[in-house]
Amino acid sequence: DKEGNEIWSKNYSQSNYNFSQKNCLKILSDDGFLIAGNFLVGNKFQTIIIRTDNNGNEKWRKTISGDYDFKAGSLACSENGDFFLSVEKNPVSEAFESQLCLFKFNSNGDIIWKKEYQSAKARYTADIFYNQENKIYLLCTEGYGGNTSRPKMVLMDIDSNGNLVWEKFYDSDKLSTHNGVVATSMTQNQDGDYFLLGTTNDEEDIFVVKINQEGDKIKDNSFGATNYSQDGYTVTISGQDVGNSIIATPDNGCIITGTTTNYGAGRNDCFLLKLNTDLEGQLGFK
Repeated sequence: DKEGNEIWSKNYSQSNYNFSQKNCLKILSDDGFLIAGNFLVGNKFQTIIIRTDNNGNEKWRKTISGDYDFKAGSLACSENGDFFLSVEKNPVSEAFESQLCLFKFNSNGDIIWKKEYQSAKARYTADIFYNQENKIYLLCTEGYGGNTSRPKMVLMDIDSNGNLVWEKFYDSDKLSTHNGVVATSMTQNQDGDYFLLGTTNDEEDIFVVKINQEGDKIKDNSFGATNYSQDGYTVTISGQDVGNSIIATPDNGCIITGTTTNYGAGRNDCFLLKLNTDLEGQLGFK
């Protein structure tokens, strides 16, 4: 309840190995819940979607499976009850060959359409944003893991039929030690601009980009303690500041939450970072 007292809790099992996913829990218009995650059958991952009522009682569940690994990415819901789920599809045991798929379902969990998007490198969904103009935005990371040295944040603009309209790439040049960006979350302010959140590669700092509705960058900024040193070929990273989620605020700024080992008590501590519309703010004190 609003005082933090537990009203109920539920456990939804599918097999011996179940994994929930960040950005895969949505509250619906009837106060029910939509949940997506992954489970392992033999050596293959499958995606599971569960719909509940407002008391957490299961109404239905659906699975996505086949000859590939299927792993849930992010969920977004429309006002009429339809919903979208991004799924990463890759050959079994080939973790760094992921192809991005987008499914649209009706309120009963039946597939309306499915789209697959080709890219030069593997892509992993961080977040889906659905707006009232029936536009879908997929925030992704391209080229992360394996032998890739510089991942990039990618925003994909998708029309109501699942077709790609445009895609834009974002990277950090705030510091020379920012070796790419891993995307995590996005939000829209009341002016219609978007904030994209990620964490820089190698030296892990919070990275936020403000863009307009066409995906053009207005401003970017990074936040975090200096925690990167290099002695010859030896690179040492002494701490991390990781951005996990971002929401817009009524003053057209945003609030970011995540974890830090550079501030607070010195271990993995939670933080809240408030930024104004010009992406100005301060992460705290040592």
